[in-house]
Amino acid sequence: MNTRPSEAVLVVHFCAAKVDRVDDVEGVRVGYDDGGLIVDVAVPARNAPALLDFGRHDGGAFPARVTYDATADAIAVDLDTSPYADSDEVAPGLIVDRDVDGLVRGLEILNASRLLSAEAMSGVRKRAILL
Repeated sequence: MNTRPSEAVLVVHFCAAKVDRVDDVEGVRVGYDDGGLIVDVAVPARNAPALLDFGRHDGGAFPARVTYDATADAIAVDLDTSPYADSDEVAPGLIVDRDVDGLVRGLEILNASRLLSAEAMSGVRKRAILL
């Protein structure tokens, strides 16, 4: 997904696939590959501009807490520690948690293995705390 630093977004990049289409829902941009799987998500966040890249060993050096619950097949990405205010499901299975200022403080992906490629799931498992 092409973003400029001046856009003040945090990009969570899950895999190296080419983005075929982008949906924008409530300021959250979700990039999908040609098979409809999530490639990346760009969100307005307190600590933006930044990049969390699951394709890189260091995650793009962005300090996020990532958990994966294999039983629930759910990923949680905590982008910062600001107080939680509410959540919105911006796409089927993709939930954003917002702080009191409306900025995204976290992401949840339900049915993750159906929404992300095998490459993306491998990158998440390498980075995540497994529950």
